[in-house]
Amino acid sequence: MSNIMFKIATTDYSANVQSEQYTVRSVKQYDGWTDANGREHRSVYRERIEGTFVMYFPDITAYDAFCAYVEANCDYDSSLPCTVWVNNMNASCQGNFFVEFNASRFKNPKMQDSVELIKVTITER
Repeated sequence: MSNIMFKIATTDYSANVQSEQYTVRSVKQYDGWTDANGREHRSVYRERIEGTFVMYFPDITAYDAFCAYVEANCDYDSSLPCTVWVNNMNASCQGNFFVEFNASRFKNPKMQDSVELIKVTITER
């Protein structure tokens, strides 16, 4: 059984993720200050999951279907319900994430529209 690397709502896109470029981790969010002695202090108020990875789409139809699914599952604030694998926790986590991606469309050697690789950035809400 393999780990879920990226799932939106009920659809698992892990097979589209290029695992060697998967950098999703939990990061402490904090308020920091320096005291009169020059020492830094931090007050952690939460941990947030964030990161980047690359997805592969074999044809434009698969990419268009992904875009339509993302649009159909967006919440009121443009976040998506996702399950992601968190590298520094060695576990999968569910939550609402802001998902941003950028694709470069081109004509492949068969003169068909293609995107192939897209970089995805996720940030927990």
